[in-house]
Amino acid sequence: MPVPDLIKEGERQMMICNACRYCEGYCAVFPAMEQRRMFTKADLVYLANLCFDCRDCYYACQYAPPHEFGVNIPKLMAELRTETYREYSWPAILSVLLKRNGIAVSLITVGATLVIFILVLLFTGPDVLTATHLGDGSFYRVVPYIAMTIPANPYCALWPGGFYDRCQPLLARDRRRHLRRDQFRRLAARHPRCIRSRIHEGRRRRL
Repeated sequence: MPVPDLIKEGERQMMICNACRYCEGYCAVFPAMEQRRMFTKADLVYLANLCFDCRDCYYACQYAPPHEFGVNIPKLMAELRTETYREYSWPAILSVLLKRNGIAVSLITVGATLVIFILVLLFTGPDVLTATHLGDGSFYRVVPYIAMTIPANPYCALWPGGFYDRCQPLLARDRRRHLRRDQFRRLAARHPRCIRSRIHEGRRRRL
């Protein structure tokens, strides 16, 4: 689907979901969705990257196909994520490879295997490659341990920091959620009638 049509379809489905709100407790997409009445491309991209494709909303949705509304949030979010990967991939050659990922994966796999095979032949020789190795350290006779670990070290050094940065907003949100829940429980214990009236009023507004 072309990107402009995908954005229009995303806005249409989000408007339906925002009117229904049956799935608001399923994941982070729906509480974020409720903060908007109109949805721009940036809003839809943000929501798409909050979705982790559990598909609970699809199975619970009363407007999913074959209903005439045809609401399919997991499919929509997956298509939007794919478009963001194509748009923001760097270097730009990765965008082309993403469109033909089957061919790209095959070529990269074959190329990497050939490179490793050639390097083994150059540094260890054909005798080491074809010989039978027994005893301690035989696993690393063909490809030494240091040759395996050196290419992975930069990624291992960068990964914990990036993982921590991604987790911080989630942890902060969970802390705020637990604080609001505790405050609600204390308020409910002190003023049960007030809480019940607020809940009923909220339900009436949604209807």
